[in-house]
Amino acid sequence: SHYLTGEQSSKKNSEFETMAPDGNLLMPSIVGGEKDEVVILVDPYSTGCCIAQEMAKRGYTIIALWTSGFSEDMKKHVPTSCSNITYYNEVTEKGSLEDTVTLVKAACGTLTIVACLAGGEAGVDLADALSEKLGLLTNGTEIPNRRDKKIQQELIKKAGMRSVRQAGGPEFSDVEPFLRKESYPVVVKPTESAGSDGVKLCHNFEEAKEHFSVLMEAQMVNGGACPAVLCQEFLRGKEYVVDHVSRDGVHKTAMVWVYDKRAVNGAAFVYFGCVPIDPESTEAKILIPYVRDVLDALGVKNGPSHGEVMMTANGPCLVEMNCRAHGGDGNWMPLCRALSGGYSQVEASADVYLDKEQFMRLPDKPPSPFKASGQEVILVSFSKGRVKDTPGYEVIKMLPSFVYLETAIREGSEVDYTVDLFTGIGSVILINEDEKILKRDIDFIRTMEKINGIFVYETKLENLKRPRADVYSIAPTLSAFPHRRGVSEGPNLLRSFSMDRPELMRPLMKRMTTVDASKEAVILVDPYSTGCCIAMEIAKRGYTIIALWTSGFSEEMKKHVPLSCENLTYHAEVTEEGTLAETASAVYKAAYLFRIVACVAGGEAGIDLADALSE
Repeated sequence: SHYLTGEQSSKKNSEFETMAPDGNLLMPSIVGGEKDEVVILVDPYSTGCCIAQEMAKRGYTIIALWTSGFSEDMKKHVPTSCSNITYYNEVTEKGSLEDTVTLVKAACGTLTIVACLAGGEAGVDLADALSEKLGLLTNGTEIPNRRDKKIQQELIKKAGMRSVRQAGGPEFSDVEPFLRKESYPVVVKPTESAGSDGVKLCHNFEEAKEHFSVLMEAQMVNGGACPAVLCQEFLRGKEYVVDHVSRDGVHKTAMVWVYDKRAVNGAAFVYFGCVPIDPESTEAKILIPYVRDVLDALGVKNGPSHGEVMMTANGPCLVEMNCRAHGGDGNWMPLCRALSGGYSQVEASADVYLDKEQFMRLPDKPPSPFKASGQEVILVSFSKGRVKDTPGYEVIKMLPSFVYLETAIREGSEVDYTVDLFTGIGSVILINEDEKILKRDIDFIRTMEKINGIFVYETKLENLKRPRADVYSIAPTLSAFPHRRGVSEGPNLLRSFSMDRPELMRPLMKRMTTVDASKEAVILVDPYSTGCCIAMEIAKRGYTIIALWTSGFSEEMKKHVPLSCENLTYHAEVTEEGTLAETASAVYKAAYLFRIVACVAGGEAGIDLADALSE
């Protein structure tokens, strides 16, 4: 339990001493270790930071070596659990390997270099070359670019294993014959990529040709240009992940997962989560030996690896082998420790390089059955905007299965539609002994995503639109009333969950508007006379109405409501404050989780304030 990090369930917080002001749990800063020994991490981002932190906890000094051209933004890609991380030294790759060696040795001073490994996908090649040059534990350079997905397929094909039909190169002429004869859809992606960066499922020749050109002109998320493009057959089946740690050619399975990937937001491969698979299951018994043979074919003898494999009708087939740790900011670490009874790929990776005896004591694969039930839920955005508040986080933390939340989205962050791992909005680890409760918690989070129950965005003035059939599902009994708002499935589902979830009743009651009404509100300034009719019409279209009264507006005039609007009620009524800023604040407070989409004068006296406030 002392390994748990990040935003944890409150029942675990007492086990930690260091907390940031925002409540995130932090580990000690990494400066100089207790030992006179140093580890070189090449491009330490995402889970690479977790490995650096684990090694620092064992007393080793850490130096970050950045590959030439590595993205400055990616250098800041540090998990919440490692947000206090610093390095003894940071250096950047030189023009030659010899110059880089000289630079690294100078950065280490009198410290002894005991290990050099990749802290991320972009660092694999340099880590292999540098560790070999320094005479350390290494995968070497016998295979010059083993992270090239095209080379990987050629190597396993040479070893007699099932491989993907493919063609690749820097020129379109390299792939054109393949694209003209291969059945569609086909996968078009960079030969060197991380996550789902640049991966696209193309359904015809023209689309594939266009994406080829886009990739060759694009910069990869890790930095640098795309060296070549790979076009592959589309493998039909279920995609699995098999994580290993290896030392001296001995491979030990850290975990087997199945990806929950879906087509949303116009993208074919959006990650929704990662589900652990029992190592003694039928599929795991096929996958584990296959992946170990792949590692041997690729010459991966040392370090962590993250293999992605499609289980097709004809058996397993490699999608790609990542010669580094499982990504995703290491969010899965608490889950793996719970499933395995105490360790994850991160601790095992440290064992590979720093503690051979402990590595040999690691089991060949995790226990069966697992010692807990759980999964990683990757949060998906179905909306975009600048975040004003994150009330959904607090609701998620109240779920009975909640253990850990990792997210970089805060007030002021820009959120976009999720189309790949890099546009995901966070990750939640859920663990529960009762699989039914676990499933309900997962479904609950999925519904929150669909109804935009996680964020409140800053308001942009928008024109009111009549609801479309694809937005609201109109019940048959309402067909005679075309202006009456139907009921969307998401809010209904969330509301029904709240009624049988006493542990969630209190937080959801505070936010009843999130689950029982439209998510958008309109402000009517001094709504009287015809202003009430406008309010009624807007309400019929599914919007929530807030009345804002100008300072000193007559109480008698507030009662000037047409007979046709006598049943009109408001979500809230607010009175103008002393300043425009104070009035805006009062309106936002009244709206709370509602997204304000318009501000309209409801009468003559409200025009000036409506103009100023809407602006």
